[in-house]
Amino acid sequence: MSGSRRVFSIPPGAPFLPTLAEALLSGRLVPDFRFDCDPLALADATIYVPTRRAARALRGVFVDRLGSRSAILPVIRPLGEFDEDEAAFETDASAAIDLAPPMRRSR
Repeated sequence: MSGSRRVFSIPPGAPFLPTLAEALLSGRLVPDFRFDCDPLALADATIYVPTRRAARALRGVFVDRLGSRSAILPVIRPLGEFDEDEAAFETDASAAIDLAPPMRRSR
């Protein structure tokens, strides 16, 4: 494998989401990334969490950490859950439902 391996671990006793948010904001999580109060810096990040509840909680953690500073938050997506909003705009023809032609009424 090329490149350096980076593993970020959170100690078992530490609060997971606040520690994750702080690591991202401080630049310890992603090489060559640091928030530095740039309101657009976080917009390029995508964070995957296990549930919708964790996604909502992480958004709250970012808001708390940022305080009165303005920023566009990163995209926070729950893993393993179906997104109904995205499916509504699906344009792939293979994803369309295959329906039988309408029946005609005979006289």
